[in-house]
Amino acid sequence: MLLRRFTEADAGALAALYGDPRVMRFITTEPPSPAEVTARILPGYLREYRELTDGLGAFAAIEKGTGQLAGRFSMRPASSYGLTGGAELGYRLYPEFWGRGLATEGARALIGLAFGRLRLDRVVATMMACNTGSWRVMEKCGCAGSARSGVQTLT
Repeated sequence: MLLRRFTEADAGALAALYGDPRVMRFITTEPPSPAEVTARILPGYLREYRELTDGLGAFAAIEKGTGQLAGRFSMRPASSYGLTGGAELGYRLYPEFWGRGLATEGARALIGLAFGRLRLDRVVATMMACNTGSWRVMEKCGCAGSARSGVQTLT
């Protein structure tokens, strides 16, 4: 898998990812419309590349063999409800890429970047307590966490 910056050419594939109810079921009950992805979300990603520290932002996950968008990963300043400080890891993959180790691969790459080149002191990830797949990914990445809070932290 390759992680790269999004481009405007990714709008359709990104809208399809955000529009897939299987992908969004643990994230929101009201996924954004394709128009919102094109008009607000993707331009926000492109703006982050200019404004955030190099290495932070949202990244397209590309399957090397096919060049197909498999999903998206992000590492940003922590901003989810109740979080302060550190960087927040996020990811979502198309269902056809689930169970292939890509979430763990991408998460480990961004965690390595955060603690290595970026010299950050804390990485957090949030998820619903019932999202067992994401809990397994975070455990493989060495996170300590609390099922009650849905927050896992690496330091």
